[in-house]
Amino acid sequence: MKSVVSSIVFLLIIFSSRLFSQQVVVNGYFNAVDPRDEWIELLVITDNTDMRNWTLRDNNSSQTSWQIEITFQNIAFWNNMRAGTVIMVWNRVISSTSVSHATIDVNKADGYIELSAQDATYFTGGSFGTSPTWAGNSLNIAGGGEIIELRNSSATHVHGLGHLPIAGVNWTSMPTPKLNHANTANTGEAIYVCPGASISDYNGPATGNNFTSKNNSTITFGLPNTCGASASGNTNYWNLLREPIFSSQTVSPTVVGGNPGSIDFSWTAATDPNSADNTTGYIVLKNTVNTFTEPSDGTTYSVGGTIGTATVVAHTSNSTTVSFTDNTINSENCYYYRVYAFRYGTDNLNGNSYNASRGRAYNTTNFVSVGCLIVVLPVHFGFFTAEKKNLNVEVKWSTYSELNNKLFNVERSSDGENFETIGTVVGSGTTVLSQAYNWIDYEPLEGNSYYRLRQVDNNGHSNFSTIVLVSNERINYTLFPNPCNSEFFTIKCLNFTDGTFYEMFDSNGKKVTEGIINTTNIIVPTTEVTEGLYFIRVYNGNETLLKSLIID
Repeated sequence: MKSVVSSIVFLLIIFSSRLFSQQVVVNGYFNAVDPRDEWIELLVITDNTDMRNWTLRDNNSSQTSWQIEITFQNIAFWNNMRAGTVIMVWNRVISSTSVSHATIDVNKADGYIELSAQDATYFTGGSFGTSPTWAGNSLNIAGGGEIIELRNSSATHVHGLGHLPIAGVNWTSMPTPKLNHANTANTGEAIYVCPGASISDYNGPATGNNFTSKNNSTITFGLPNTCGASASGNTNYWNLLREPIFSSQTVSPTVVGGNPGSIDFSWTAATDPNSADNTTGYIVLKNTVNTFTEPSDGTTYSVGGTIGTATVVAHTSNSTTVSFTDNTINSENCYYYRVYAFRYGTDNLNGNSYNASRGRAYNTTNFVSVGCLIVVLPVHFGFFTAEKKNLNVEVKWSTYSELNNKLFNVERSSDGENFETIGTVVGSGTTVLSQAYNWIDYEPLEGNSYYRLRQVDNNGHSNFSTIVLVSNERINYTLFPNPCNSEFFTIKCLNFTDGTFYEMFDSNGKKVTEGIINTTNIIVPTTEVTEGLYFIRVYNGNETLLKSLIID
């Protein structure tokens, strides 16, 4: 867990720096044997910074003369720069080992850019030499002394970082904020801000090494500086710059009972000065206990994944989407939710979980909390049955209690999946007393039928009962031979139940014979009857079916 006290202090620093301080700082630079291997590290401090037509320049080894500057191209790419964005500028387009430095990473979505000062798409100007083409004076770090200065489109000083045992006239005359490391920088050494734990660390005196350091063993290319004064100060500052400004909130949801039921809630959006770039968003965590593990900076989580014991149930990369609906809840359970705001996407170059200061950044100090929610069913069902009664089907049910219950729809299906409403019974509103209901289906389907109830609240939300199967097989039989010219005929029953009988009548309605049907083929003798028209009646307690038979 992040320290609450330190977080508050850092947030106050960040908030003030975003509003009132310089927009970009020089975080460090590297002096190599060959200028083709040198780089400058810039850190954006203020959201929506417009760096179009800004300039970047360096000085000579005595800090007495400026080299020809490079200019940030007047293109949309350099507008709306996000706080916490790291800009790595290679001083030459190709390394001493022929590795290209051109447009290595120009996707701003992860808050990291890496490109070359000689890339004409993004920069113009500078003197980089003609023979050889890389040995010019612009951005050619001198070991004895140097200044790297950023100026805005009005040629107004933004920030400067340099080194020289005794500061030269150009550093002295340069406005603040600025830093000078009072030492030389040998080849293979980086000059950087130390500890860089706040914006005030980026401004200091010309003498001594306050807020600066140099290193040739642990060089943090594109990552926060570490130094003896603090191994984590610059990391904390970077991460706080990178995470979005979000207010701590406890919100009340709208709850709809059912299996499944739903929970719906919304929150106040995170501060987002440029919502169109879809850089700021939220993840929603769900748990059955009020224990949450914070998401880790530098890691992007997918819906369905877990953080500790909680499940990620939603993810959005748009800061204006500030609501969530969970339609997968079960009534009578308890649920907790948290919403964390984030900024930036997965590290484009190194992938997920590369470093806490690269890729996604979360505000884990302030978040949205949704407390324990026990979803109460509007109706507590007792029994639910559907049974054949003669030629009908009687549907019966009971409830233990009801809350704002408007009505029940009786639904029927032939396949158990596609239901239609065949009747409606008015509910009892709100009651804690048991209630009993029934409804009769006078035209049941042949064969299997499935019945269920849809309970409907006064607000229109619904909840379903269990499903009940009813078998409604009809009497079905054939007579053969028909006409019959033998000493017997057969009643072939295609289906029958216990308690099924047959009767034989002549054309005058006189009963000739009768019997019980206890097998599929019943032999009926004809030796005692004369030729003519007869009627065979098969029946049980629910229905009867009459067919004619000719005996000749």
